[in-house]
Amino acid sequence: MSGYPPPGPPGYPPPGQGGYPPGGAPPPGYPAYGYPQQPPPERSNTIWWIVGGLASVIIICCCAGVIFAAWVADESGSIYTDMTDDYSASSSSAAQAATPVTEGQQVSLGDAEVQSGWSIDAYGEPIDVQVRNTGTTDETFYVNLYFMNQGEVVDETTCSVGYVTAGQTETADCYAIYDMNYDEIRMSEGY
Repeated sequence: MSGYPPPGPPGYPPPGQGGYPPGGAPPPGYPAYGYPQQPPPERSNTIWWIVGGLASVIIICCCAGVIFAAWVADESGSIYTDMTDDYSASSSSAAQAATPVTEGQQVSLGDAEVQSGWSIDAYGEPIDVQVRNTGTTDETFYVNLYFMNQGEVVDETTCSVGYVTAGQTETADCYAIYDMNYDEIRMSEGY
């Protein structure tokens, strides 16, 4: 072996002469010192797949929520219509079975006897509805009043009396009506 160190990579000056090869920079793929440059690590797309998946799930849930809300709104409207139709039909049949009365008239309804002198005030509230218990036991009474116009129920209310001792009379609590356009009143015992 001669006294010279081994030659360096192509394009580099021999050892001991220092510096870069002509042109001033190392050849491609070789660092100025040490090992050759490594390519940068590949970026992972995992986070983007996770974010995209979550965004897709959120969008699908939002769409499903909007569709469900629209369905509920549609169903609730039809349920309300069905309920009011059923209520109107049951009110109408109950009113047809009730006793026609005139304002202030005394009426016997089973063990309940509504005393004369009651009336409907200007705000639609039945006032001075006195109920006498004609039975032999203490009872609670409900009196239904149906307000009719040309044979159709336009409004109704219920008057209630707490326990009434047999033979005693108590004043009923009544709810006001809203539709004062009636031509007939009917009354029945409620439950």
